[in-house]
Amino acid sequence: MKFTLIGGAGFIGSQLMNDLPEAGHKVTVIDNLTYGQNFSYPKETKLINDDVKNIGRYETELNEADYVFFMASPRLNEINDLEEPLPHLPD
Repeated sequence: MKFTLIGGAGFIGSQLMNDLPEAGHKVTVIDNLTYGQNFSYPKETKLINDDVKNIGRYETELNEADYVFFMASPRLNEINDLEEPLPHLPD
């Protein structure tokens, strides 16, 4: 399965980032590394260093994922002034 972890370099996300590849899953992490600058991640993990406010740039990663975990700050309901609209996530 494919997982996208938005805010995946934080405390909980970093655990998922390490455990999911060990279980054979593909992982993409989107994080600006504010709280996780000094972390290591599996070489199989795709790391995108960007802010959650730019999430609209990563529609492909979101739509191709079987599961998306949103652990970033600000929370989605706090993002209301984006220049780019948020992509539609599949149901």
